[in-house]
Amino acid sequence: MIHQDVRIADIDPWEWARLGESFQQAAPPPARTIAVVLEKGRVLRMYDSERGTLPPGRHAGGPKSFATRLFASTKADRVIVAERSALEEYQRVASSRDGRDMAVLDWLAWRGKMFREKFASKIVILPEPPADAGPLSYGRVKAFVGQCPDGLLVSAVFDGERRLFSGIVRVAGKQIVAFSTFGALAADGTFPHPVDFPAALKAAARMGSVRAAIRVPIAVFKGLVAGAHLKNLADALKKGEAWGQGAKSEGLAAVLGIYRFVGPGSPQGGFPIPV
Repeated sequence: MIHQDVRIADIDPWEWARLGESFQQAAPPPARTIAVVLEKGRVLRMYDSERGTLPPGRHAGGPKSFATRLFASTKADRVIVAERSALEEYQRVASSRDGRDMAVLDWLAWRGKMFREKFASKIVILPEPPADAGPLSYGRVKAFVGQCPDGLLVSAVFDGERRLFSGIVRVAGKQIVAFSTFGALAADGTFPHPVDFPAALKAAARMGSVRAAIRVPIAVFKGLVAGAHLKNLADALKKGEAWGQGAKSEGLAAVLGIYRFVGPGSPQGGFPIPV
């Protein structure tokens, strides 16, 4: 999905920082985590993020049953219980493929799939992390990029009339080959007003064919990051809170289960939304 030599340039550092903050706010780390390493059915190491390191030695049984009991009795946000031998084997298998022949996200996806297929019963995480869920999941985004014709995908997230962050993604050969923010549009000194999204699209068109574009409010974006259904985005389009346009065919329509909505003020025929 992402080319090994992806070009990242003209990044606005303030927008980049705000993007990271928004992801963290939408999907914050668990408040309390308990991690346990077992050896032959007994606790070898145990750490509670609230209480610190706890004494080893107690009988635990298997990882699944012990994790289930801990999760129910402690009300922790996350419990991780693993056999020591499984941790060592996972590290050995995971490091056997260094990923130099793969794009970074493909390598991470391979590690996740390998973990679920071979180690999920011996390294138990509760609540169980979704394999690939949510509208911004790796699988959904990869499917979208794989159907996108060569060109640019333009997006921006706003808080009221304040632009928080933006993105210009260049797709070629069904891979993301370049990424920048709207800072790239300032190269010729004609950067549009920060709240004028249509003007930004016109400026982006000088860089290449804009295949799809969308402008969304921060609340909708955070919902997507947190795993909310894409219907939330469709509702925002209908209410005029979000705006989008996209190619009517050229592969975008082949993304899993899409429909179109011509949003208010959308001059070129709506934006395809996977639902």
